[in-house]
Amino acid sequence: MREHTETLEDFVLEERVRQAGYHYLAELFRDPVELSGEPELPKQLAEIVGAVEDRELRRSCERLVVSLADGDLDGALRRDYTALFVGPQNLLAPPYGSVYLEPAKRQVMGESTQDVMRLYRQAGLEVSREFKQPPDHIRLELRFMSQVIKGVIDALSESDADWERAGALVNTQLGFLQRHLVAWVKPFTHLITENSSTGFYSALGEFAERFVSYDYRHAAKSMYEDFARLNQSSGSG
Repeated sequence: MREHTETLEDFVLEERVRQAGYHYLAELFRDPVELSGEPELPKQLAEIVGAVEDRELRRSCERLVVSLADGDLDGALRRDYTALFVGPQNLLAPPYGSVYLEPAKRQVMGESTQDVMRLYRQAGLEVSREFKQPPDHIRLELRFMSQVIKGVIDALSESDADWERAGALVNTQLGFLQRHLVAWVKPFTHLITENSSTGFYSALGEFAERFVSYDYRHAAKSMYEDFARLNQSSGSG
């Protein structure tokens, strides 16, 4: 995550790493009581990040693994999670993009949320009715990135690769990162690290910002360049 790739097989392999990274990161924003049933999540994320050249990203992930192992999932972590993301008092770190992208309104379901919903529909993402949060919740946006990357992988893994479909999803990734995740992850995670009362959520805020920023600056842009080159060499571009 990520070197420039020379073959389609290597490209798909690198994209599987990115897809897994976003998936595991999204899962860490679940209620900590739910995390008690999946203690390996941070370690799985650490395995993915372990090959990254960015030392600070690796260190923040290591801190995340240690802090979850030391945390009280039913006690202190649950209270911290509730204060940061749930309420009922004023949220210390609202997990909704529109709060940061439309600060004058500082409310959910704004114009930016409508854009998120449009992108979800275009990419075929279906939000479970059991998920009772607005569409621009951090967990959903991270899951969306994971699913869009998987869409690229699926389109290129078929015997007759669908380069047109893959190209549309590649553009969706970059546009979504630029207009949404990258645009609000820094102020959001700053509030987490400033207001958290546990080592785990402080570490999660730090890691989430570094992961998304690193992916956008390095992995995603390399992916775009590699895709364009491979598409051209396939004769489809």
